[in-house]
Amino acid sequence: MPYFRFVQLLDMAAHAHSAKFVDFTLGMLALKDELGVAGPLRDHARRILQAGPGILTQTAVDFLRRKILSVLNDARSGGDAAECRLSHIELIGLLMSTTLQWRRSWTSASLLWTYRSLKDLAQGDEFARRLVNAVDSGEQLEIFSVAQELLRNLGGVPDDGFFLRVS
Repeated sequence: MPYFRFVQLLDMAAHAHSAKFVDFTLGMLALKDELGVAGPLRDHARRILQAGPGILTQTAVDFLRRKILSVLNDARSGGDAAECRLSHIELIGLLMSTTLQWRRSWTSASLLWTYRSLKDLAQGDEFARRLVNAVDSGEQLEIFSVAQELLRNLGGVPDDGFFLRVS
């Protein structure tokens, strides 16, 4: 990978809320460093990790609101047992990653890593603490309640005419 592309991806990681690439860069060992860039790259990655991910744009917030509502409706709709369980898992993962993004914390594709980050955030954040408690208890109604509160915190239910509410 060309050096300039590597730096571009490293800088974009903060806007994608993904610490994976930054973490990889921070811990990498350059086996053949002819340009002498390993040290500056590690310093740059350390600065990005310490600064935290970028602020969510309104477009990203709107997308997350629509996604949460869609997955919440799928989880409420019932269906067969397997679909219901999968939609609950998807909802939990979405709520955890959205909460981390909303609170400007790093997220991951791994549910386990996301859950650990959320538990760290819950030390000083009441909403994150309630989400962790809902996930730990596995109580569906509590998870739905937290999802609705997160929607309210992000600006409410999207009103774009594409979603039908499940009563």
